[in-house]
Amino acid sequence: MADDYGLGLDSSATYKFEAERFQSDNAFKCKVMSHHLLLLDREDDHVQKTGVVGQQKAYTTELARNSGRDISVVSTYIHERDGTRLFFNQAEVRETKPVKLNAGFLYFVKKINFPPHQGIVDMLYSNPETE
Repeated sequence: MADDYGLGLDSSATYKFEAERFQSDNAFKCKVMSHHLLLLDREDDHVQKTGVVGQQKAYTTELARNSGRDISVVSTYIHERDGTRLFFNQAEVRETKPVKLNAGFLYFVKKINFPPHQGIVDMLYSNPETE
């Protein structure tokens, strides 16, 4: 099921629904993939040559540029006793060394972040517990 795509498992019903939709709906799959295509907000030669991202570097997604929404992704390194972990927002990278692909680099994440369906204001209005 969801593990075939490396999506990881989550106990929430919403995540399971999104994972099943990811497998069956090609348009949704393209939307999710474009949400994960990160573009540097400004040109950075070091990142473009080595693929090594810095701490707290800001990116926008292809989804944000196409839809006009302001979605930003920030890279964060967390240093622990057993090594360093890299995150793009909440998505943890499996290995901190990327794979070179054409003009960019691939980082494989343990679990994908599904793109937001609505803005924060719309979510607050639709939630009956918020007044």
